[in-house]
Amino acid sequence: MEGIQSVSSVDSDYPFRRDHRARVSAVAAVVHPGHPGRAEFNVLDLSGNGLFLADRESSLCNGSKVRVGLPSRRTGESVWGWADILWRGNKDGKPGVGAQLAFDSPAQANSWKEAVDEWVEDESMATLASVRRITRRKWRPRSRQS
Repeated sequence: MEGIQSVSSVDSDYPFRRDHRARVSAVAAVVHPGHPGRAEFNVLDLSGNGLFLADRESSLCNGSKVRVGLPSRRTGESVWGWADILWRGNKDGKPGVGAQLAFDSPAQANSWKEAVDEWVEDESMATLASVRRITRRKWRPRSRQS
C-alpha cells in the first residue's frame, strides 16, 4: 500500500511522537471543521503534542486539520486541540494516522497535558497491578496422584 509507513520508520522523521508518549486505551472525538457531527477514534499512542488514531476506514486524510477532544479522566469533560494529520501508518498491526497537535492558548495546552498525564498514570497503574498479580503467584509442584 502506497503511503503506509511503519511506526518505527517515522519516529526519526516525527520526533513529537517520542515526547512522553504512552499506549493508552482512550477514545477521542474528532470533528471536521465545516461538517456536522463528530466521529470517535481509538487512541493507540498519546503524548503532550501528538497522537496516533486508529483509522481502519481511512476517513482521515494526510494534510487535513481536525479538532480532537480527549476526555479528562478526572472531570469527564473533553479537552480540545487542533490536530494536523501528518502521516498514515500502522501501530500494533492497526492502520491509522499520526497527528501533531496545536492549541488556541497555553491554558488549553496545559489542560491537554494534564489529561494525557491522567491517561498515562492510569495505564501505568493498571500495568503495574497486573505485573504485581503475576509476580505474587508462587510456583508449587503438582501433587502426585497414585
